[in-house]
Amino acid sequence: PAKLRVLPVRMLMHGVLVGGAVALVAGFAQPPRPHHASSGPPRSSATTRRGGASADATAARVVEGASSEDAPTTAKKEFFVLLETDFGSRSPAMHNAAFRAVGLPHEYGVLELPKTGLEDRTSNVADGFRQTLRAPTFGGASVTIPHKQVVEPYLDDVTDAARSIGAINTIVPRADGSLVGDNTDWIGVTKALDAAIERGDKIKPPQTKASADVPNNTGGPQRRRALLVGTGGTARAAAYALTSSDYELFVHARDPAKARALAEAFGGRAIDAVGANAALEDVIAAGGFAVVVSTVPGDAELVLADGVLATAPAVLDAAYKPAETALLRQGGAAGGAPA
Repeated sequence: PAKLRVLPVRMLMHGVLVGGAVALVAGFAQPPRPHHASSGPPRSSATTRRGGASADATAARVVEGASSEDAPTTAKKEFFVLLETDFGSRSPAMHNAAFRAVGLPHEYGVLELPKTGLEDRTSNVADGFRQTLRAPTFGGASVTIPHKQVVEPYLDDVTDAARSIGAINTIVPRADGSLVGDNTDWIGVTKALDAAIERGDKIKPPQTKASADVPNNTGGPQRRRALLVGTGGTARAAAYALTSSDYELFVHARDPAKARALAEAFGGRAIDAVGANAALEDVIAAGGFAVVVSTVPGDAELVLADGVLATAPAVLDAAYKPAETALLRQGGAAGGAPA
């Protein structure tokens, strides 16, 4: 029932690694960020070494300083990205190239399984998936849509981040043979936004109302606001990242009920539309957004109301492709520069 394909190493396409396979518009003016001892909860031991993450994040950790001399003493392991239909994932190319570069014998492929087969844990698909995960050659897996919220029953444990987010993007086998599910997407979101905001600060000084100096209705300092579009597994990771960095969270989705549910889960508020409406205008009038994160498919052609970009936010689009979405074109037209 499982179809596993190992793709050959091929040249990486330009830009694939930027922001962990997310397109990012930066260069907008940003207010100074308050100092935090850390940018979120402590990383678990299952996260990637450098903390980077993509839409189908890596389960392979590359040891610095490794060379081809290490290969003869390293048992070959099989890694894969778990998805429903291969949409042209670049994970195999990236990870196989990394294995070869440090002299490791591992292979990274694609495992295509139907979501319904995994949801029915008595199915042949489910049995085959269990066997794949428990095989002695299994080295780890990346998990992408639509499986991020259905793989937990096949694992022995999950990290605190994955449990809080409610989605798993990485499966890692422990030395004792047990399997742990992790989520590293939130780390990628945090690092990408931090880099964009830092770059924006260097390009031009703060010049918008979206700053810590804008008072709220209690007379205290105003928290930075973030607009999140989407409600899937990646959106949940982004919500976790944003609230861990102390943003005030606003969520929009095509399904208002899902937007409200996600906002409530992370202590945020839902906005019924990203076009012109009273609720959105109220937020803009109060200082606008410091950050905008979209997790909807690139072909959704998401475009924001003009006022959303008037406060010069950093804009992150997690769509795998196209490389330039409608949102990023809008950001560029508003004066943003790609990071």
